[in-house]
Amino acid sequence: VVSTKRLGVYNRINSVRSELDEWVQREYTRTDLPDTQFFELYFHESGSIGTRPMSTVEKQQHISSLRRASDIVLAHYPDCAPLRKIVRQFEFAIWSMQTWNA
Repeated sequence: VVSTKRLGVYNRINSVRSELDEWVQREYTRTDLPDTQFFELYFHESGSIGTRPMSTVEKQQHISSLRRASDIVLAHYPDCAPLRKIVRQFEFAIWSMQTWNA
């Protein structure tokens, strides 16, 4: 993914993935969620890291995906400090995408 070259996005989303990964481990047993499914939730990688700059359209698509992911998390977890921290990470990642080569 091309955004791996934008540390302001990559580091924040990696932090979100790690936190959500921990939450899933607390919510489900291996019987409820087999390892194969568990590993695909937040750490499935496409295997490709882009070497070209992102187009404006791709940036907007990425921003839309980040907003959608934030909305999903907000819709499915109760309001609390850890959730607000995750939402802030999404907001900062979106800001980083918006200001990338602006």
